Amino acid sequence: RVRHCTSMLFRKEGGTVPESQLGFLADDRNVGRYLVARKGVVDKAAAMLLTTIKWRDANEMYGTGTPEPDYRNNCFVPVGLDHARSIVFYSNHARTLELDAEKTFLHTFRVFESCISDDDDISRVVWIMDFNGFGFKHCSTRQVSIACDWFGNHFPERLGQIVLLSPPKIFQTMWGFVVRTMDADSARKIQILQTDEEMRTYFADHFSPETGQWLLATSKTDPANGYPTGTDLSLIPRTKWKGPPVVGLSAADGECAAVTRNPSFAAGPPVLSPPPLPPAAEEPDECTPSTFFDISWLNKAKE
Repeated sequence: RVRHCTSMLFRKEGGTVPESQLGFLADDRNVGRYLVARKGVVDKAAAMLLTTIKWRDANEMYGTGTPEPDYRNNCFVPVGLDHARSIVFYSNHARTLELDAEKTFLHTFRVFESCISDDDDISRVVWIMDFNGFGFKHCSTRQVSIACDWFGNHFPERLGQIVLLSPPKIFQTMWGFVVRTMDADSARKIQILQTDEEMRTYFADHFSPETGQWLLATSKTDPANGYPTGTDLSLIPRTKWKGPPVVGLSAADGECAAVTRNPSFAAGPPVLSPPPLPPAAEEPDECTPSTFFDISWLNKAKE
């Protein structure tokens, strides 16, 4: 029904589903994620899919035919799988050379397109946000706006965990406003790791030794000096599921499987207490981002 309704919405607009997106719409797993995101309401799931399919076609999200990510100018890097087969990504604003917010997020979503594989049971994302080198110059309302739009509307049921490494005090102040706008389930998806000990413990519990060691070393390396010695981003096509892009690290398939053989990952409690549940409200009729990406806290922070 969702597929049929989506096709009908295209026809009402005088068009058809773009040929490049027929495979995306035909995949039951994709349709299911949009249905879950809209709480089982078929019409709303179809409207959300319509918006995403148009966006995917306009931004050349073509599965294996998607343009290559720009790792040279952007810092959003796959560094292996966690113990539940979620793919782990590392990002750092200070290591990003690209100044255009839209190009930065195009890179991010092209990386998702090239690394996520439902056929291989790699369907969820763990995002490591490193605040090493972060400053006011990296604060961009344009980035916030695009993130809320693209993640809220075009990436449902994919984010498993967001891990923030040593966020500055100004961020923690803003976080106090953010957390109050989020439901408890969304809040549990966010971890704040402030000390080396917290990072080591979390990395050891969830990632392979290679991934954990690389993340810790990278978070302590001055972004002006690039990445830790041995890092080679050109290795990513081969290392994306195996570990960080490090020279000499070419885990065999058996080793990769060993890292992920224990599918028992459960998001731990956030460092900050979960906020109270928000008042019950009906799902909006239009395709709008979830509360996970609600930016109303920006206005509250100014009051």
